[in-house]
Amino acid sequence: MAVILLVEDDPDQLELRAMTLESAGHEVRRASTAAEALALAEGAHAAVIDLRIPSLEDGVALLRTLEQR
Repeated sequence: MAVILLVEDDPDQLELRAMTLESAGHEVRRASTAAEALALAEGAHAAVIDLRIPSLEDGVALLRTLEQR
């Protein structure tokens, strides 16, 4: 299955979504900030991102940065 980068600032939602993806057989890398996501992005096949993460970069900026890599 896929390696999925999951970015969500709400800890409960992060865990719930990760468990759902893992139960489907995926490897999930969890991040709660854009900085954590960038550090974990190497080799991920897909990303699920909260577009309103509170940080220096919002979710849309994070997507653009990941696309450039």
